[in-house]
Amino acid sequence: MRCLRWQRGRQEWKGPEVRRAGTVGSKHGITVFEVEFARAASQSCSPENLRALRETVGRASRSDAGWEDRSAAHADFYCGLADATGVPAYSLLARYMRGSVQEMIARAGPAAGDGITGVHRRLIRCLEDRDSDGAAREIERWLARLGQWLDDPPEARA
Repeated sequence: MRCLRWQRGRQEWKGPEVRRAGTVGSKHGITVFEVEFARAASQSCSPENLRALRETVGRASRSDAGWEDRSAAHADFYCGLADATGVPAYSLLARYMRGSVQEMIARAGPAAGDGITGVHRRLIRCLEDRDSDGAAREIERWLARLGQWLDDPPEARA
């Protein structure tokens, strides 16, 4: 099992190798961890976890909510995904990354909201099917798309 471990007062990741320099809050760092969360959650996700993820998607897609609330719900989805793994260190890590994820989603803008909701729904289907490869691909595609939205926001193209 991949995990975080402490060694002489510093945290060390024993999981997928990070080939580029970056921090947990960088797009690349977030991709590495979110893919791991998706893979692990696809094998251990309970019906209660799926229900909580669906509720988060519902909060994020409410048309009467402001973008700040909706982007916060989108970021909460990833905390729920980490919780679904059953690995406490993943839940802590997701909460640590939450601010960076929300900031990126907020910067992508409200026009990206429907696309993000669609990704979350597809990811939930992968979790229901216990498809760890599909879940990982969905996360990788979504974060690549988020990077494109950050470079060229959807509302700028509208």
